[in-house]
Amino acid sequence: MKIKLLSLATLLLGSNLALAQGSMSFRFSEVCLVDPADSCKTSSYLDEYGQQSSWIEIENSSYGTHDLRGCYITNNRKALDKTLSVPERIALMSPIVSGDARTTLTAKQRIVFFTDGHVNRGTLHTNFCLDPEGENFIALFDGNAKTLIDSLTIPQGTLKSGQSFSLVPDNEGKMVWAVTEPDEVTPKAPAVGTGHNNKVAEWKEKDPHGFAMAIISMCIVLGCLALLYIFFHIFGWTLNRMAKLARVKAIRKIHEEAERLATMAKQGRETQGIEYENYVAAIGLAMHEYLGGTHDMESGVLTITPHHTSWNNKEDEMLATPLKQQATTHLSNIKTTNE
Repeated sequence: MKIKLLSLATLLLGSNLALAQGSMSFRFSEVCLVDPADSCKTSSYLDEYGQQSSWIEIENSSYGTHDLRGCYITNNRKALDKTLSVPERIALMSPIVSGDARTTLTAKQRIVFFTDGHVNRGTLHTNFCLDPEGENFIALFDGNAKTLIDSLTIPQGTLKSGQSFSLVPDNEGKMVWAVTEPDEVTPKAPAVGTGHNNKVAEWKEKDPHGFAMAIISMCIVLGCLALLYIFFHIFGWTLNRMAKLARVKAIRKIHEEAERLATMAKQGRETQGIEYENYVAAIGLAMHEYLGGTHDMESGVLTITPHHTSWNNKEDEMLATPLKQQATTHLSNIKTTNE
């Protein structure tokens, strides 16, 4: 019983750790601020009802599949207060409800939540709105409403309507937050970094016709083919060599067996069908016994002396006279004496 309880506790602990590790792989990847009061649509990304609004993009940064359901999004800094109880903290957040397959994110997949305050429009709409002209704070909490997964603060005046604040790779490949213009906003897609664009532009500038790229590619392909040829050539030679050695061993063994059988057939008439080795061994053993090598030289005098014991004494086999009978006999003797 104790072993079962221990196994169950270990299983539950491992499941909780796995779920916690999966939720910690989520992070904010892009935030776009849109002023709903604009007469023209400054954002090309609209919700299911064709309406424009600010939105938040969350990315699964791991290479596994994890579900975002049960987590919470908020723009209220009061949720960071650790003295609040769980119900009080949940009241300040917008839950990500279950039942929507879009909340299950595969490796490096992204999902967009519209911050328009209309939760009646679907599971991807939050109960709060972002301020396009002020400072904006957003935070992502785990399903226990205690663990902070990720948070972001966008200072006032950083973004204009239609612009986004997104994670982009710099010249060294590190992910940094940068302002993205409306025509470069990439909802549900990786952001394009300036560092990679500069490298591509530099390569185009140095090799406008692509000759260097073609030569390098051909050299890589030919080098790989040469390595494959050498590998398979050596591999085939090794297999052939091993096969030849195996055949030589087999042929040698057959020759040795044939020589042994020929010798036995040649000596069969003399040894009457007995193998030569056994015949020689029998003769050697007989000669050894004949020459007296088996026993030591004895004088023929017996040196055993008798030792007599009373183990077969007949008197010792008689039982002792019972006490009652002795007493009766003694009384009879006394009586006879008195008479």
